[in-house]
Amino acid sequence: MIWSFKHKSSNILAFFTAYMYWDGDIPILAYTEADFDRTKPFLAYKSDSPKGEEWQFCDEADDTRFKYASVIDVKSLPDAFLKSIEGDFPDAPDPVLIELQDASRWPGFYSRFRCETAMSFLYGTSAEERNTY
Repeated sequence: MIWSFKHKSSNILAFFTAYMYWDGDIPILAYTEADFDRTKPFLAYKSDSPKGEEWQFCDEADDTRFKYASVIDVKSLPDAFLKSIEGDFPDAPDPVLIELQDASRWPGFYSRFRCETAMSFLYGTSAEERNTY
């Protein structure tokens, strides 16, 4: 889903997602100024054309040669997004650090720890909660 909105005198297209972080998700708003037909509800895109990438705004999502994204008109944005568009960015929180006493006696600890840490962030659970090791 692509957001469409006016900011000052600019037409903006934006995509919102979140990045998982140590103590909560970090919202990410990727955006660009663009001239486009705001009445068209879809953006069609393909990259396998002999001409290279092709895109167009359209009324229907029925041509199977394209991938489609809905374009929605956003009436108002949260203040945090407005600030970021204007270049006022909040500081990211520091990562959580730990110090190990001695991990050399556990072969493979570091690679397993990296794997388990990534999985716990991905699934929101620890290895013990999943009963996997």
